[in-house]
Amino acid sequence: MFKRLLGLVLILAVTLPSNSFAVPPPNAIAMPALTPMAANTPGNAVSQACDQFGVCLVTSGTGATDLGKAEDAASTSGFTGVAALGVRNDNLNTQTTTDGDYSPITTGRYGQVAASIVHDAIFGTALQATKPEDAAAASGDALVGVAGQINTGFTTNAANGDYATIALGSAGNVLSTLAFDASVSGATSAIAREDTIPGSGDAGIPIFMSTNSALAADAATNNDYILFQGDELGRTITTLAPAGESWSSCSSAIAAITDTTLKAAVASNRIYVTAWSCIPNDTGNNRIILRDGVGGTVLDYGNTTSNAAGGGSFQRTYPVPLRLTSNTALNLTTNAVSSTFCCASGYISVN
Repeated sequence: MFKRLLGLVLILAVTLPSNSFAVPPPNAIAMPALTPMAANTPGNAVSQACDQFGVCLVTSGTGATDLGKAEDAASTSGFTGVAALGVRNDNLNTQTTTDGDYSPITTGRYGQVAASIVHDAIFGTALQATKPEDAAAASGDALVGVAGQINTGFTTNAANGDYATIALGSAGNVLSTLAFDASVSGATSAIAREDTIPGSGDAGIPIFMSTNSALAADAATNNDYILFQGDELGRTITTLAPAGESWSSCSSAIAAITDTTLKAAVASNRIYVTAWSCIPNDTGNNRIILRDGVGGTVLDYGNTTSNAAGGGSFQRTYPVPLRLTSNTALNLTTNAVSSTFCCASGYISVN
């Protein structure tokens, strides 16, 4: 029996190829061609197309039911596709370990894609979209632009209650107006129309002034903008001349027919007289003449009577101030037998 089995083995060894019992390596298997299945009628059952190795076929087209879509093609309702999912990341934590790694899309709690314009330490100051408070601006800094609409005609660009674009001038300047706007009532308009009747509660723009009861000199120079001057009760302070330009002066004893200067000339300015008075220092009747300069035009006359006769001084004020020639002194002459004393007051001005 043993000899017969041994002979059968020898016969098989001679007749079979030497590699008949070897298992071919995986990479030596020839893959069959994947032939597309024939089209089936919609609604009928169909088997999944797979090969003998369990690899199922997935379409790679760009049609309505394909997962892929062509670049720059119009979106159509009902087309299929693969949803791109993101990762909710409320605190904007780092999702990858190294710069250049693939990363999931970060979303907010409502699924919105998170985009941040806040300060980011990985960028230099120039590339940050937002800037620290009180930091110096530099040329080339990145900024977030706010778009507006050039609207030099002040036309309405939205309905009441709608979001609206910022109105810009032709140079990109933001437009703001205090002018009367027909879309708001007189009560809420900042500017009122001429010759309209004011009403209780009307809106307006306050005009501020500076309290200056002591009439101290303002720090501004000529042609500067300055505030109105007022007292603590809000009353506007008005004077006939700027503070410091009012004057008052009294003469010494004026002898007979003496031309005496009561207020010296002021270069490039005029002297204005608002009041003057005289008192005699003798027992005669004296005539006093107020003049525009030495021996100049007579401005007014006054008269003092004898002290012995119970007369005495006189005084005079002018609702409309006396106006002298520019750069001319205020002078007095008198026919006093002995002497007369006179005083005057007013202001100086350039006109």
